[in-house]
Amino acid sequence: SLHDALPIFMSSVPTGTYERADDKITMKRQGADAVYVFELEGENLVFDREESSDIGLEDNAVFEPGY
Repeated sequence: SLHDALPIFMSSVPTGTYERADDKITMKRQGADAVYVFELEGENLVFDREESSDIGLEDNAVFEPGY
């Protein structure tokens, strides 16, 4: 999950809003200008580094559901 990929030294869990447009999910962090964009491929989220704020993830990092 995205939460698991964040550095362990973070002292807070980011909160905010998200919107879905077709197969793109855009997450906006509350209290910051940070934006994270993912492409939805089946049940997976694929990180779009070019469209996102820098959080140290590689472009096209894949997040699979944890169920």
